[in-house]
Amino acid sequence: MLDISIRTIPDAEQRCDLVGDWFKNGESLKIIVSELDDPKLEWLIAVHELIEACLCDFNPVPEPEVFEFDKQWEREFKEGKIPLGINEPGDDPRNPYRREHLFATGIEKLLASFLGIDWVAYEKVLKEKSVGQTPA
Repeated sequence: MLDISIRTIPDAEQRCDLVGDWFKNGESLKIIVSELDDPKLEWLIAVHELIEACLCDFNPVPEPEVFEFDKQWEREFKEGKIPLGINEPGDDPRNPYRREHLFATGIEKLLASFLGIDWVAYEKVLKEKSVGQTPA
């Protein structure tokens, strides 16, 4: 039986400096999305996280491995060790869940198009909420 919960939280409460997160709690899947001004954008993030989590589960890429990579990537980004153009952990070629992330992004782009959401503007909103392009 599926047990999946999706909720929004204040951005400051995220485990990593990202707008979406997922984790297992026993047999339950928890998806957490940063609150944004547009529920459609929150929905896009939630769908991305759902697809990514399910693909990681099926392939398998263990959730603790995903979280540890995200935390490592965030540290490296803030230290200026991540090359320009790699704006989030999922895009990093070293990422253990890169295939799953890229597939989820493809679905996210299709949904954004269907909803009439400009992808470039959407990415700008996400970047402002996340680690961003410029290291601290």
